[in-house]
Amino acid sequence: RLVWLNDVDRENGYAVDFLSIALHAISRDPAAYPFPCIYAQ
Repeated sequence: RLVWLNDVDRENGYAVDFLSIALHAISRDPAAYPFPCIYAQ
């Protein structure tokens, strides 16, 4: 299960069930994207 929670409003988010999920990368580089990101596949 993948769960995303909004930083501002914890009541506003979603969850998705997957048969399998793999973490691909974590990025904290503001040159790539202005916020930290988790890349999954």
